[in-house]
Amino acid sequence: MYADDARSEENGRSEETMSRMLILDNGAWTLKAGYTWEPKPSVQCPNAVIRSKTTSRIWDAADFHMCRDRSNLFIHSPFQKGYLVDWTIEHPVWQSVFEKLVVDPDETKLVLSDPNMMVPALKQVHIRDEILFEDFEFSAVHKTSGPLCVGYPGIQVGDHVNDTMCTLVVDSGYSFTHVVPIINGEVIFSGVKRMTVGGKHLTNQLLDWITYRQMDMREETFLMNQLKEDVCYVAENFEKDMANMNKPAQKKEMERDFYLPDNRTWFAGRDS
Repeated sequence: MYADDARSEENGRSEETMSRMLILDNGAWTLKAGYTWEPKPSVQCPNAVIRSKTTSRIWDAADFHMCRDRSNLFIHSPFQKGYLVDWTIEHPVWQSVFEKLVVDPDETKLVLSDPNMMVPALKQVHIRDEILFEDFEFSAVHKTSGPLCVGYPGIQVGDHVNDTMCTLVVDSGYSFTHVVPIINGEVIFSGVKRMTVGGKHLTNQLLDWITYRQMDMREETFLMNQLKEDVCYVAENFEKDMANMNKPAQKKEMERDFYLPDNRTWFAGRDS
């Protein structure tokens, strides 16, 4: 009886502690935030301040899901080439997310992801700390690497011969792709490889193809990114898929239509 009560009380304290731990994955294109006890992020939104070119309305990041017209958008991003450089944009983005989650900074500890190879001149640690501790008044902040979090389950399975725990994480983000070796829970920065190819490169490539072959979409980056995420895929067998595109039956199965918004019937792009 007492053991059950003790376990129940311990679980209650554990859940209460976890509920006050907020995870903020500060991606260059998409920001994800949620508490540790949630199965998935409760907020997932563009990491930008977005303004409509037609109505001039400015959308808070956390409320962008209510935006009906996804065309003619002007995107103010705090990131350039994958690095956070404009805190005057990032500050209101974070504020809208914290308000959406009803965060109590005095009772909340924050875990913040950070790019792997931050350029020293762009770190601006004092600005980040001033915003988090003085403006938002968090009680504690832990900065960590995204790939380190992803690779954590893998490093728990070690080499039984020499007790070395190692894993390799391929982190493909918006602006670049990192291949990150992790040994015994530490990122080996000397072994990190970077390619300047990411989601942004693929979106721009798709945008250029459509612009020069069919329709001018140079001002519709957001729609082209949605098209990429909804319709495109990574081929497991590229040669086979290309051969199937020359066969009418297989081609029909592989083709998908993506309807651009007409601003009358629907306002966001959608696939068939």
